[in-house]
Amino acid sequence: MHLSPSTPSGWLALWLAVRLDRARSEREHGASSVEWMIVAAVLVVIATALGVIIFNLVTDQGTPVEPQRPPGGL
Repeated sequence: MHLSPSTPSGWLALWLAVRLDRARSEREHGASSVEWMIVAAVLVVIATALGVIIFNLVTDQGTPVEPQRPPGGL
């Protein structure tokens, strides 16, 4: 399956592939770079999930509040 870099998922796949290639090409820091990239990817997923949850909570429309009639029929 070929992803287009013009889509968000395609861009992310291309970005990750470039980062992995760079991490693997460095002899001294290759393993730690890959580990940091995995940690960063997990944090991005968590932040995205929290953002979606908060966005949905903020944009959900609540039930309308009906004004109560005062006693005495006014």
